Amino acid sequence: MFFETEDTAGADEDDEEPSDNHSPKITGMKSLRPSENVDEDQVKICKQLRDTDFISRGVVKIEDAEYLATFYLNKLDPYIWHLASDYTDLESFRSRSPTLTACILTVAALHDTTRSHLYTVCGKEYRRLVSNAMFERKIDIEYLRALVIGSYWLSDISWTLSGYAIRRASEFQFKQCYQMIADSVKNATKDIDQKKLDEAMVGLRIIYHLYICDHHLSVLYGRSSIMRDNESYIIGWENYLSSPLAAAADRRIAGQICLMYLMNQIREKLGPEDTTVPLPESAIEHIIQYEANLDDWIARFSRHNAHDLIGQWPNQGAIMHYHWAKLYLTSYSLRGLPEHSAVIPEHFLEFASAAVGAATNIINLLLEEKDAHMALAYVPHHVHGMIAFATMFLLKVATRHAEQLFIDKNHLGMLMSALSRQFRLTVVGKDHLIHRMAEGVEKMADMLTSKSRNRTPHNGLANANSSKKGDSNADRMDQDDRTYSEERLVQALANGPVNPSAGVNVTSNGVFDGSGVMMDNFDFNDPSLGLGMPFFDFEGTTLNPADGSMWTFNT
Repeated sequence: MFFETEDTAGADEDDEEPSDNHSPKITGMKSLRPSENVDEDQVKICKQLRDTDFISRGVVKIEDAEYLATFYLNKLDPYIWHLASDYTDLESFRSRSPTLTACILTVAALHDTTRSHLYTVCGKEYRRLVSNAMFERKIDIEYLRALVIGSYWLSDISWTLSGYAIRRASEFQFKQCYQMIADSVKNATKDIDQKKLDEAMVGLRIIYHLYICDHHLSVLYGRSSIMRDNESYIIGWENYLSSPLAAAADRRIAGQICLMYLMNQIREKLGPEDTTVPLPESAIEHIIQYEANLDDWIARFSRHNAHDLIGQWPNQGAIMHYHWAKLYLTSYSLRGLPEHSAVIPEHFLEFASAAVGAATNIINLLLEEKDAHMALAYVPHHVHGMIAFATMFLLKVATRHAEQLFIDKNHLGMLMSALSRQFRLTVVGKDHLIHRMAEGVEKMADMLTSKSRNRTPHNGLANANSSKKGDSNADRMDQDDRTYSEERLVQALANGPVNPSAGVNVTSNGVFDGSGVMMDNFDFNDPSLGLGMPFFDFEGTTLNPADGSMWTFNT
């Protein structure tokens, strides 16, 4: 069979029996397509797994599972380029893999308000299945796909899942997928087994998903990426896009590959580990060249047809990634400036202004574009990381370089306040991190403006409450917000003592709860930004000048 692993090829007949920890112990492409014929033993194994999963055990009702499966396939999967396009409903993947089933239901419950109470239950099952199979000698493609999907949406475990998925993916010899696709493009008239070519395309998409996720997380976490850029399937991505099998989603994937490759080049050229060292003036020529490369990238990858399920987001998402990459590049011009009385060197002022413009453009896009509003509820968490960095960056430059960069703090505060309101109107499950983002961005807005602002209730409840009139309703809304913030703070305190003088104190729910933000650099590696999403202080608990921390700004 195509792409069987060494473990499978040399497996003994007396290998251990399959457990309920993960998908059938069949590896490679044979288990990749749910419609493919399987032998009697595999059918028996799949039935056994289905009959003993947490739906069969009554932990999750079948009607809830079906609802969440449909929610994921229609609402979420299009945002990661249809990674689960082989599946059409709950039964199609439930019959193949309990791990994939638990993963999809977990991600869906995180986002959907009507089934958000199932997030903890599904998440517990997903973690159990992943961890129980961690030391299994053989895994199948559905188990790997479950790791990838979790990496994109489950922010508290994404880095761990991504690294583990990359290591296990090496067992599948996916690199051969690219070679088969490249050969088919080169020898278009030559007879090629179409079934194997289809399988190769699916395998190549999976390894590209891993590459994209790995590089996004490496930027947000400030760590080196695991997957290398000099692999043939990365350098030769145009063969993949030239294949007759390439679909609209593949063009979006190709755009991400190119952008991640370019951003990694930027980091290697401009980003030494010592972020206290200012960028030398000689770096200007490199920044100019990379700006030109980014302009070429957006010219090529921002022309997508409207999508049936996500509208114009393929275009808007590309534009947002362009602004983010531009911010990433030009913010290097501010790296290593002294903490107090910092002055941006004149030769870097243009780039610093460009960074402010890019960060502001991210906010404006989210406020002005309808399909971007919708996307806020469904995009993978690294997109929220872009937003988090943009807002924090703007706050930092506004409090230190407003005069040099001609920043209107009040206008910027109004933008952030509007963004916070947009977050609050976004309908997602109660555990979604966008709720914490709303709190943090609102506090940033308050720091930049002299006015206090009316807050909008969480989770899009404003529409449901629109019929209620009078001051008493506004009072209740304010009280609800105060209660929510207090509850989050109590939760953080319950998980560990807050000690501002001890630096970073990470609680079990993944929130910075006592650290001041370091003002001595503007690099993505700034640990105080906590760009590994679960560690960013979305609740704004560090945004308190009264605690004597480094958040004491002269605004």
